[in-house]
Amino acid sequence: MAEAEAMYRRALEGLEKAWGPEHTSTLDTVNNLGNLYANQGKMAEAEAMYRRALEGSEKASGAGAHVDAGHGPQPGESLQESGQDGGSGSHVSTGVGKV
Repeated sequence: MAEAEAMYRRALEGLEKAWGPEHTSTLDTVNNLGNLYANQGKMAEAEAMYRRALEGSEKASGAGAHVDAGHGPQPGESLQESGQDGGSGSHVSTGVGKV
């Protein structure tokens, strides 16, 4: 998995240079790196990546905005699955706007 991590890091650097840190492709890779960390049991690193992806997604679409499921990163879902959402049950990843 070390090779996968290195590849994600290299891809992330390229995407940040080409598209910027808040582009959906960049945020997808940030979220995927978080998934890799979670699979490795590196929960602190995973949470940092998930939060970065979530904050970037919210900034791009407006906090609390409706985000269609399957479009862009799903960091809220990843945080929820890893138990790192503080029990808030993020609405960003599910495509359900705040009520």
